[in-house]
Amino acid sequence: MHISVIGTGYVGLVTGACFSEFGVNVTCMDTDTKRIARLEKGDVPFYEPGITELVAKGIRENRISFTTDIAKAVDKALVIFIAVGTPPRPDGSAGASSWPGRSNCRFAPPTRESAKRTGGATP
Repeated sequence: MHISVIGTGYVGLVTGACFSEFGVNVTCMDTDTKRIARLEKGDVPFYEPGITELVAKGIRENRISFTTDIAKAVDKALVIFIAVGTPPRPDGSAGASSWPGRSNCRFAPPTRESAKRTGGATP
């Protein structure tokens, strides 16, 4: 089974690393080229207990990979997790209802018809 995680912040990277630990092949995608370059080396850009070890193990066992290429990220995915930041409304509250459509539009064309998309709002 292959899944993709769009976004490599706390939610996205932890999601990807945990699925990798369960034996799932994972491609994590982000638009931040510096972050992806660090992650490819196993260098996690934030502190979360145990995440560095999970990422290193996933890389070593070829179960987790990182890319900035959205088409590559979603090409083989059966499930696509959207873990991107939630844009704020003008009053500063979380505008969770506004982000799914925009995220889906960015990668809808290359996705396979059978791929399932899912996501969670992260303020």
